[in-house]
Amino acid sequence: MRRVALPIALAVSLSVDAAAQRRPLVIDIHLHAFELSWFAVVGKPPMTMCEGAYWPSLIARFPTLAPCRVAAVSPESEAGLLESTFAALERYNVIGVASGPRHTVLQWQRRLPRRILAAAGYSDPADSVRQWAADSSIRLIGEMTWQYAGLGAADSLPRQWIELAEELDLPLGVHTGFGPAGAAYGMSPEYRMALSNPLQWESILIRHPKLRLVLMHAGWPMLDQTIGLLQAHPQVYLDISGINWFLPRPEFHGYLRRLVAAGFGRRIMHGSDQSVWPDAIGRSIAAVEAAPFLTARNKRDILCGNAARFLRLVPETDLDPAICR
Repeated sequence: MRRVALPIALAVSLSVDAAAQRRPLVIDIHLHAFELSWFAVVGKPPMTMCEGAYWPSLIARFPTLAPCRVAAVSPESEAGLLESTFAALERYNVIGVASGPRHTVLQWQRRLPRRILAAAGYSDPADSVRQWAADSSIRLIGEMTWQYAGLGAADSLPRQWIELAEELDLPLGVHTGFGPAGAAYGMSPEYRMALSNPLQWESILIRHPKLRLVLMHAGWPMLDQTIGLLQAHPQVYLDISGINWFLPRPEFHGYLRRLVAAGFGRRIMHGSDQSVWPDAIGRSIAAVEAAPFLTARNKRDILCGNAARFLRLVPETDLDPAICR
């Protein structure tokens, strides 16, 4: 098994047991390089995410929400967030595609140069993105979350980024499916679930046939629409980020089972959607590893092989990448 080499100083600074070092490589296509202050709108740290993607403070306003079963709790400090995230990447042998403020992404890369691949986002100038694409310092554009601003894929701002991604031949990662429960009544008043429907991308794909699109969060809970888009447009991939740790395990497994049974096992990629909850990294991997309906090959495809091909870390024709064994 091939492993990612680490700088000696970093290898010494993090305590990783021998069994963890033997884990096969995981590629996390959906990792966020955020600071705790990014989520200040929902309160002070430590911040709790409830199973089902909502904050505990919402229960007082919406008593119909299920009782809060804790999905994750953030660290209390920026230093704790960094160290816990970096330790999880080491423990589970993860290479992550990190998006977020450019200065934070670069800080992560300096600390973990063999673990972090950079993504660009909508706060980055187009000319800078062109330069980063030219020197291969970014691997993806996204995560794009236009629906939180009330925008659909056909609106003018998304169209600019779609055209840029196709021009540069970079994957475009777009948020699909769920948002935090009650988002439109608080933190994101323009958010609309309808703007997260994967099928809105069909007309875009027809106009931009070279677009390398990844549906982040696998369109949950819009399973039929997601399957429809995948079936009609074989160039589309998806990731299972977020839903693999904040949903009840039976719901996630039921959704994943349908996607695999429908024949899309080689287009499903792993992601954690780790934002300020480092435990999401291990929990999201465990959710795939525990799926009884997946073969060993399914699991390696989802956790590593599919992303290795999609990101062109290996040739697209390599169906069994050596780096993932």
